[in-house]
Amino acid sequence: MNALVKSQQLDIRPSALPRAPLKPQKNRLRFKATKKSSPDFFTLPFIGKDHGEFSYWDVPLTTGFVPGTYLGTALASIYLNYIRDSENIIKHGLLADISAAWLDKARSCTPEEHEALLGQMKGFIGKINPCQMIFSWPGAAADAPQRNESLLDQANRWLEIGSDDALLSIVNTSTEQPAKE
Repeated sequence: MNALVKSQQLDIRPSALPRAPLKPQKNRLRFKATKKSSPDFFTLPFIGKDHGEFSYWDVPLTTGFVPGTYLGTALASIYLNYIRDSENIIKHGLLADISAAWLDKARSCTPEEHEALLGQMKGFIGKINPCQMIFSWPGAAADAPQRNESLLDQANRWLEIGSDDALLSIVNTSTEQPAKE
């Protein structure tokens, strides 16, 4: 896929796209149950060991770049809700742990997985950009608070879509004009 397609702003919402066939459960995210012996951030859907060894970025690398950016944005919104609501003092170091997990994943992934990871990172960091949060630029966390369950559903929808090619196929199918008679 060329860089021009990747850099275009797609104004699509996962709820407006036809649902892709469900992928196996291993490619879904979930909130975990709270345990008294564990810090509350272990309940976040992107922290854990659902998809392999424990990681602060336990997100399947099955999307392409573009779906990955939307997935990362949804997960960043969950992260920002957690930062706002949690009283855990450790929360302030969580972003460093997430960043270190990205580096670990980047060292061992395939080129396709690397593309997905770059999209997820771009979406996540773009959402938590301090300038967006301070000045309420479009896409800032303060614009439209959403419930975590809604954000998790949005993230899982982007995981369902998968690759950039699958996304473009869905978009093309949903925007095709019927042939004139």
